Amino acid sequence: MADLQTEIFRKVLPQMRLNELKFDDDVGTTTEIKVETEKATTNQTELLWRYIRDNPGSSASDVAKAKGITDYKNVATRINQLAKRGVLRQDTNEHPIKNYVVDKLYPRISKDEKLARMNAARATLLDKRARGEGKPKKVKKMGRPIGSGKPTPNSIIKSMSVLEARELYDQLKQIFGG
Repeated sequence: MADLQTEIFRKVLPQMRLNELKFDDDVGTTTEIKVETEKATTNQTELLWRYIRDNPGSSASDVAKAKGITDYKNVATRINQLAKRGVLRQDTNEHPIKNYVVDKLYPRISKDEKLARMNAARATLLDKRARGEGKPKKVKKMGRPIGSGKPTPNSIIKSMSVLEARELYDQLKQIFGG
């Protein structure tokens, strides 16, 4: 015997004539809605660049409001990165800072160029580490000061976990009675 779903699709649904259903709001005319979307490959930084290109003199807050982005700091960071790369020019005499596009084309970097930049940055980092200029090495903290011969009771207790302290307490209780 067939399952319930198969029986519904075979016998019940063809009799329902779903294609002939009419709804109250069905007026007979259909309008096609065209939704404009950005390319899936377009990154957010390029979208911000395009807005500044189309609206010269926009501040970071103007761009964030226009694009519907609630995180203003994210937009400001991306705009500052574009300015550091030389893609945007910032007028720092104005408050808020006004942004202008330097070139009319967004700079596209090929994968080979990105790889070459990454390799150059890695080589620079390895050179710095070889010369001892890399990240500072972590210094291991000692439990007690160097030079003191005997540990103090407080230093012993502070170095123990709760379970270790409880075990010590039980042993001392057995030794001294209590």
